[in-house]
Amino acid sequence: MLKEFIFEHKVYALSKQVNPDATNEVVVLFKQLDSAQAFFRSILKDRFACEDLMSAAKWLGITNFYFPKQTCPQEAQSIIEQLCLKIWAGDLFLVEIRPVQRRCRTRR
Repeated sequence: MLKEFIFEHKVYALSKQVNPDATNEVVVLFKQLDSAQAFFRSILKDRFACEDLMSAAKWLGITNFYFPKQTCPQEAQSIIEQLCLKIWAGDLFLVEIRPVQRRCRTRR
């Protein structure tokens, strides 16, 4: 999925709406804007996560730049700030996608 990115061994996705039927998706909520900004700033330090996040932002129409070839660090910071504010305002959702838990059947 083009709106997904991996950061710190977790899979995240950006979404314009929440799927209430998805059992493996958990909306990430931030208590303060500062904590949301800190999360996204830490993504800037991870080249691969940042590249995937920029692709997700392009897919959502937030930017038309690709990272890292066409996006300078200042533009990436600006895009991260836009994403952060959209998530904080509720216009976008940051969703953690967890692995599907399968039940094991026991034999009797």
